Order: sequence, then C-alpha cells, then structure tokens
Amino acid sequence: MKRLLAMLLALMMLLAFAACGKDNTTKETTTETNAETTTNAPANNDIAVDTPVATDNNAILAGPTNVFRGGVSDNSYSSAFNGVTFTADETWTFYTDEEIASLTGLSADAIANENFQSTIDTEGGAYDVMAVRISSEGVMEAMFSLSYINGNDASLESMTLEDLVKLTAESSGSDLSNTESKKVTYGGQEYYQLVCTNEKSISYISACEMDGVIVFITAAATPDCGVDFSKMIK
Repeated sequence: MKRLLAMLLALMMLLAFAACGKDNTTKETTTETNAETTTNAPANNDIAVDTPVATDNNAILAGPTNVFRGGVSDNSYSSAFNGVTFTADETWTFYTDEEIASLTGLSADAIANENFQSTIDTEGGAYDVMAVRISSEGVMEAMFSLSYINGNDASLESMTLEDLVKLTAESSGSDLSNTESKKVTYGGQEYYQLVCTNEKSISYISACEMDGVIVFITAAATPDCGVDFSKMIK
C-alpha cells in the first residue's frame, strides 16, 4: 500500500508541478536522450496490443501480464505493450532514468529494468517515460508521462478507474468543479480521461486496465503555449 501511495503521490506531484508553470529543478535540459531511457521492447514479445480493456462496470480487475518497457527514438516514444505513441518536436526533453528517479523516489535501477513486471511487483508501479517542454525563461510549459500501477494491490479492489483518476486529480489540487470526463482511445485501448482546467494549466489524466496493470497517462500544459496533445498522443 505504501508503494502504491508513493506512485500516486509522484503522479500528483508532477501534475501540481506542471500547474505551477515553473521548472524548479537545477538540471540543464538537453534534447539528447540517455541510453537507459531508450530501451526498446523485445521484438519477439507476444503481447497483444489491441486487447479490449477488461472491465466490469469499470471496476479494476487483476490478472497476470508481462510488461516490457517502451522506447524513445527521434523525440518519439512508442510501446509494444500498450500501443501508445507520443511524438514531440525538438522543443521537448525526455528525462533520463536518473532524473525520473529523482522526481519519483524510485530507484534508477528499477526504472531502467527492461522487464517492468518485476519492478511493478516489487515497487508497486513503474515509470516508462517522462518528457517536458521548458521555455527559454525556465518556465515549464508542458509535461507528459506514462506510468504503470499494480492493479493487484488489495487497496484497489473496491475502486474503479474513475475513482483512481479522480483521487489523483483531487490530491494534485485540481478543482473538480471545472472538469470534463470522457473516453479516449490510445494504442487501441479505451481510457477513462479527466480533463482539469484552471488559470495556470490544462491537465489530462487518463487510465486504463490491461490484465491487472493500470496504465496511467498524465499530461498538462499552460493554456497559451500552443501544445495540442490530441495530435501528439496516439
């Protein structure tokens, strides 16, 4: 339960961080992706990308699976497991494993593990990718992340995807009185998405369940930065 909460808190922190519109880290951003962050999924894995979401009244269901990490090439992320692609231009920076570890509290070794199933089992979840767009003035204009949470956690037995997404939004300080919920499709999978709007940012929190693993996609941008996630996330 503690590890699951740590994963959720990291998601909440990222959303709140983006909403602030400031890059408070001291690292120098670079468009060169660390080799550890570009681990490609094995070409011979037998995972079906377009398997329908297994839900019963949207309840989170647990089951066996085998999660392999996606890869980043030419500023584009793609995953053979979940089928998601995120295509960014040169103004975006993909975080290294060490930077993701610093932000989330997970170990860099766990994040770099190609077989994410063992990380999900031991840590409660795993971060596949994080990317940000920061202006020349050091202002964070947009962020994107994809992570996994262990759906076998006993604390999730009575929760639906909607419950989990709303919990994440509430804990990040989002005002749920100004939200829109809808179903979206990424990589052939149907996600429950909550769009939260305030003066500083527009946040998109999306989740689906794939054989006992909850795929979380979080994205946020300042209203006037011109980022269109509908064209970037497929």
